[in-house]
Amino acid sequence: MQNPNVQRYAVLVCGTIVMLVLGLIYAWSIFVAPLEAEFGWTRSETATTFSISMVMWSCGMLSCGWLMNRFPPRSCFAMGIALIACGFILSSNVTELWQLYIFYGVFCGFGTGLCYNLWTSVVFAHFSDGTGFAGGVLLMGFGMGAMVLGSAVSLLIASPVGWRGAFAILAALAVMLAAVSMHFLRMPDQKAPAKPKANAVETGVTLTGGQMLRSPSFWTFALWRVLVMGGAAAVIAQTAPIMASIGADVAFCSAAVGALSIGNGCGRPIVGTAYDRIGRDRTLVALAVAGIAIGVALVAAYVAQSILLLAVALFFEGVLYGGYATVNTTFIKTTYGQAHVAYDFMAYRLLAFGSMRDAIQATCSEL
Repeated sequence: MQNPNVQRYAVLVCGTIVMLVLGLIYAWSIFVAPLEAEFGWTRSETATTFSISMVMWSCGMLSCGWLMNRFPPRSCFAMGIALIACGFILSSNVTELWQLYIFYGVFCGFGTGLCYNLWTSVVFAHFSDGTGFAGGVLLMGFGMGAMVLGSAVSLLIASPVGWRGAFAILAALAVMLAAVSMHFLRMPDQKAPAKPKANAVETGVTLTGGQMLRSPSFWTFALWRVLVMGGAAAVIAQTAPIMASIGADVAFCSAAVGALSIGNGCGRPIVGTAYDRIGRDRTLVALAVAGIAIGVALVAAYVAQSILLLAVALFFEGVLYGGYATVNTTFIKTTYGQAHVAYDFMAYRLLAFGSMRDAIQATCSEL
């Protein structure tokens, strides 16, 4: 019999690779220019595609809880990958805007949400003694998908393959990924659960999504999230304009944005590990304090017109923002239990903050 510890790390590695590919959903902007050039569509029309995909991503996450209660993980994964592959291959043949909305927006968005929630739930089941670390590594893969694989997709689009060929290749990649990773997608042996560490943050409580939403701790966390992430999100969205406003050239602005993205990815496993080691409450306090300190550094750099200090502060802002993403999922699992984690993730996302928020932000970022 395979060593359980080896097995769970194999699941984590495989899940991270899957998340890397799923993260391509955020690389939509790569396809915008060639589509607009060929069909004459406006930016608001193409931006709607991404908005639809974000709404359907949330719907796919929500459906995962229901599907996992009725079908084994591999069947759920097959459904999600089938939608993604069909969405990409059909997108490669679009001639009308509405087709893009359905094939990329609905099919790819829903399938990505389903697979995202599925792999998160399965990996978390294997890591009751290291939920923060596992969640951080997974989300690092998802967050860096657009940056790492997006460059390869850009090269494909610029080559004779074109955007149609790029969509077709992504469909083939999704199918091959499913064939390789299907073997690793399994829940752990319940007869031999991982022994939690002495400082583990598991509460032992098991709540459904509805019970979670009636819990005071959930809304306290929701308030924390709004306060610490709101300002960070606003700064990150305007990184390049802020750098340019104090005299940075285009190359330096691009480098700063890239450094922020790297910080975002690296911050996820770093903060996740801290969550496991020092506990939930201390991690939340530390992130809030660090957020205030970096905010002060950003203001000081802007007032002093220091390009270098601003770039460094933005990098650490990225580290923190990546950490926030890890805490979001890890908090839900460790506080409200594994039994209903797929439902809880989506209840948290839909009802506390709303999938429409992502759609609005997505549209604004593309305009």
